[in-house]
Amino acid sequence: MPLLPPYHHINKRLVRIWTRFHHGFCSSASRISKFSSSNGIILSSQAQANPTRIKLSSLLWRYFNEPGNLLFVTTNIIAFMGIITYNTLVNISREKYIQEGRILASLNSHFPDNVRRNEELPLLFPKEEEQSSEKDSLELLPKIVDKVEEENETSPLTIYSENKIPLVKSVKVTSMKSESIKLSLFHMIYSFQLYKSVLQHNTKQEEKGAASWNEEVEAMWKSLNMRDTKVKYPNTYEFYKSWNNEFKDAFTNPTKLENSYLPTFSVYPAPLKWFCDTLYGTDLKDLKDFQSIYQNTKSKSFRNLLELWLYDNAFLFQRKTTLKEDSEFNEKLFQTMIQDIGRAKNTQLFLRFSSIILKPSNPRKSVFFSDLNGYNVPSVSLETLLGVIDGFAELSKDGLYDYTPDVTELIKMLKSNCIITNKASGSGTGASKLRILLPYEDGSSSIPEISDRVKQRCYEILSQDKHTMETLNQMVTKTAQLEGQQ
Repeated sequence: MPLLPPYHHINKRLVRIWTRFHHGFCSSASRISKFSSSNGIILSSQAQANPTRIKLSSLLWRYFNEPGNLLFVTTNIIAFMGIITYNTLVNISREKYIQEGRILASLNSHFPDNVRRNEELPLLFPKEEEQSSEKDSLELLPKIVDKVEEENETSPLTIYSENKIPLVKSVKVTSMKSESIKLSLFHMIYSFQLYKSVLQHNTKQEEKGAASWNEEVEAMWKSLNMRDTKVKYPNTYEFYKSWNNEFKDAFTNPTKLENSYLPTFSVYPAPLKWFCDTLYGTDLKDLKDFQSIYQNTKSKSFRNLLELWLYDNAFLFQRKTTLKEDSEFNEKLFQTMIQDIGRAKNTQLFLRFSSIILKPSNPRKSVFFSDLNGYNVPSVSLETLLGVIDGFAELSKDGLYDYTPDVTELIKMLKSNCIITNKASGSGTGASKLRILLPYEDGSSSIPEISDRVKQRCYEILSQDKHTMETLNQMVTKTAQLEGQQ
């Protein structure tokens, strides 16, 4: 038997394989041709309407009908989507790692130098080949915290944890403005008391304190050579003017305020000790707190200094919105102070406070007096206006001041700008319902025109009020006498 099969057997096998392959190809081609011919009517009708569309659709159909072309396009789409997905996942991981690194860097900046230099701590931004897994990054923070706790004893800086910080709940939290007011008042009264003690040293009027206070006064008295001085009592107005020029801006710096505090005042003389104790226990957030200190202060010099200080620093108590109760209280404080100043016959200070009503450009109107509903200008009660007139009458008794122009202006305001409100104040009588509108800002005054009927009703109420008529008659008579003498 031959080693290789005969050649004719090989030829038969090749013919058989070729026949099968050719028959399959022809059958598929015939199916394609049948499909095309079965749709021949549609294709021919569409070809007449849009031959370009038929050519494009036919070309696409022929292209995607081939299995190799379809496989090629599908493979490209899948590969493109895979690349995009992979790139997105890589970017997310990188951003997450960078964010963790920034957090660790911010924490590391608060650690002592000896902790940051420790070789056992991992780098915040390691090289790419040294990057740890996400689990290792999350475990990094507890290790750093443990390391800080271990070296806290040898570190020059004391590191506190949240549960180790003591909080005194009874201490009130005050604002920076409140602290500024407190320190300014303390420094003013303290300086005056020290100045006064030096002037009165070795006299019966001297107010003694503890040993440390007395030693300080003695040292200043000797260094200033006050043996031969004849001035034994300071002038509060001159003292305040000098103090204000020197220290008016000393308590507006936030850095200085943060590092300032009231000293131990137990060594001070009794009046200063009481004032500091009262000041320490008051919030001083509004004029109510200031009024509490003012009315309880027994020293006339201290009260006079408080009056001078308030006029220059009233803006510290100004608010954008003020409750009606606060406005009434602020006006009551103005009445009290104008009465005290008038009785003390402090001409310079009285003229300052009366200018709040008389001068349209005085900005302190908005601190003590509020606008009425429906009006855009401040107003005062009849009681307040009469208090200012009474103060001018006190100054005129000793011929200290010619009040004629000011009183004439006040009477004119009472006559022209009087209105009636629905709610009474003070005693609750008819006169307590009257309010007098004050000219404001440029002096042209946006005071609305008041009808004659309202003015007539105001005159009737005024004529029935005994205090008003006595004050006005006295002022009108005095004014007429002065004009007759001229």
